[in-house]
Amino acid sequence: MYFCCLARCVAGFLIVLNDLGDVMKQSNFPYIGLLLGVSLLLMVMGGRELDINGEPRLPLLMLLLMNEFAFIISAISVFIGIKRMKSSGMDLLLAIVLGLSAVVGVVSIILGLQLWPL
Repeated sequence: MYFCCLARCVAGFLIVLNDLGDVMKQSNFPYIGLLLGVSLLLMVMGGRELDINGEPRLPLLMLLLMNEFAFIISAISVFIGIKRMKSSGMDLLLAIVLGLSAVVGVVSIILGLQLWPL
């Protein structure tokens, strides 16, 4: 259920970004998205540590939202980067950023599953 809603949200964001492609300058978004995704994951990893009382430093809902936002940002970065590579050709730095963004997406999925109380 969670992944179905998440997939619909990501698909909606990608459609909106595809429609706004001419209006918004997307050349630097994969780099910015990677930095934002990594920083959000670092905040989630730090916020889930337990304090003296045995509770996480940040509330669970905030951790889950930050984690989901990191996944969405990394997915959009990969989408825009692949679209840019198709139009302008292969770029080594962009390929490395796309690979790292994909890793951030996978890590955020795994971390989200670990955070979610079953």
